[in-house]
Amino acid sequence: RQSEYGKGDASDPKLGEILHQFGIDPDEVGRMTIDGIKNQDYYIITHSNIRDLVDKRHREASLALDKTDAWHQRVKR
Repeated sequence: RQSEYGKGDASDPKLGEILHQFGIDPDEVGRMTIDGIKNQDYYIITHSNIRDLVDKRHREASLALDKTDAWHQRVKR
């Protein structure tokens, strides 16, 4: 990451260690990707242990959409 954009998480050596612990064989990732493309999957997720993070982000996005809907309702009045 270019320094003008600040330090990114990927530059943290501990992140590399964590990723190595949970890594998947590149050939397996390749097979998952090819299967996903053949099935026209929009998302191809290699690690199901991120489900809680995905659920949290989904809830946050849904709340933001609720706020957008409420804003539009106020503006229409």
